[in-house]
Amino acid sequence: MTSISLPSDTAILPPSRANTDIATIALYIFLSAYCFVNLLPLVWMTLSAFKTNEEIFGSILSLPNSWSFQNFEQAWYTGDMSVYMINSVLVTVPTLVVVLTLGPMAAYILARVSPNKILYSYFVLGIIVPVHVILIPTFMLIKFIGLTNSLFALILLYSATSLPLAIFILVGFMRSIPRELEEAA
Repeated sequence: MTSISLPSDTAILPPSRANTDIATIALYIFLSAYCFVNLLPLVWMTLSAFKTNEEIFGSILSLPNSWSFQNFEQAWYTGDMSVYMINSVLVTVPTLVVVLTLGPMAAYILARVSPNKILYSYFVLGIIVPVHVILIPTFMLIKFIGLTNSLFALILLYSATSLPLAIFILVGFMRSIPRELEEAA
């Protein structure tokens, strides 16, 4: 068995500690600036929510003089936020039930029982096609069925557009589970 040895004068040296420290500091500065730029509108919006209308239009960047909850009360009652929150719950919970029930079952079939690449590609195609492309045909279909202005139509639409991603993620997960573990169960 032959071995290759390097001459003693050509040693492989690790990168300079100073270079890695400068790179780390530069990365932290960049990430801190990025966080600041992204969090600034959120902080400004939160502070503006506690201001009165006069304070909002008078001094945009100042702190509120008196913390007012009147904006929240007005949004809740005048803007019918309670109705919108109830509608969101009535759409989200059934959509989650459908996706969390059908997604793992379809992913298991695609990953273990019959690994059909054509059917799997069909689900991946559901991720590739943006929702905006199918917006008008979907509306026409919902109108033809007679489900316009109903929460059930939203549940169907959200379930249909969420299932491909759930199946894609779960197929990858189920393929990583060893078959021996499945047989032992």
